[in-house]
Amino acid sequence: MKSSHAVRALNGILRREMLRTLRQRGRLISAMVRPLVWLAIFAAGFRSVLGLSITPPYQTYVLYEVYVVPGLAAMMLLFHAMASSLAMVYDREMGSMRLLLTAPLPRWYLLAARLLASVIVALPLVYLFLFVARFWDVRPPVFGYVAVFPALVLAGLMLGAFGLLVSSVSTQMENFAGVMNFVIFPV
Repeated sequence: MKSSHAVRALNGILRREMLRTLRQRGRLISAMVRPLVWLAIFAAGFRSVLGLSITPPYQTYVLYEVYVVPGLAAMMLLFHAMASSLAMVYDREMGSMRLLLTAPLPRWYLLAARLLASVIVALPLVYLFLFVARFWDVRPPVFGYVAVFPALVLAGLMLGAFGLLVSSVSTQMENFAGVMNFVIFPV
């Protein structure tokens, strides 16, 4: 495997994943609306009931919005990983996966490139959500955005790999959709 072929394949897979996300406006909008609904409506309602009060010696109070934002960021990564894996099942059913598999690259590399592309597309969405969360008084330090980056990448890789594992054994979209609901429902 030549490195120039590998880089071109990664670039092509990344470009395709980005275009797919940008062209599917409903998927893009729902990726932002779902966590914002939780942040704006549910967190505001739960604030008075579930705000976290820490006992002495700290004497502080953590808003529920601050408490729930990391979970919402993880939820965004999970939903994007499952949607990206669903796209792989769709590509297999429509026959466009055959074109990708005829590339002179190992299959493990193609799966790794698809996984990496999924994470690269999901990270700006999560950071956009974290920026919008600032309007709800969720203001981590600026270094916090940098410090959370490795955790976001690792979580995205883990969730994306799980989604690719499930989509590699699912032969039909209906089967994958059932498993996807089983995974997402507890969240």
